[in-house]
Amino acid sequence: MKVTIATSIKYHYDHLQIRADRLAYSINKWEPKLKEYIDYDPEVEIKIRPIKGKDVAGRALLEVNKIELDPRYTLRDQCKTIIHELVHNEQVKQSRLEVGADWKWNGALCKEASTYDEYKNLPWEEEARIRTDKIFPDVFGLIN
Repeated sequence: MKVTIATSIKYHYDHLQIRADRLAYSINKWEPKLKEYIDYDPEVEIKIRPIKGKDVAGRALLEVNKIELDPRYTLRDQCKTIIHELVHNEQVKQSRLEVGADWKWNGALCKEASTYDEYKNLPWEEEARIRTDKIFPDVFGLIN
């Protein structure tokens, strides 16, 4: 796992530098524990950068094996987000989630979500939420 901080934080969002540094440190510190729970691709790249969009703490760019995290959110939110996104990375690594023009879950074609509620109920999102809730206390339990 490679964790980097976007240069835009240094040059345009310098007020986020401390938060970004703390997030990068936390991910690196707890990476061995994360590996115990999630079978993610060890080559995944984590980029800490501001993300455009409402209420987007992070996202998995599954086609290119990257995860982006926005340091404007609390450390607790970010720790939950990294677990959630690493679960998606694992789903792709294990070929349970196939991404591209058509998305498949366990080999079955999935209908594209047209609302947020439909999106939340996609099987890979449900799994990521459930596993995040189970993993977070063990890995990042000291963060309130």
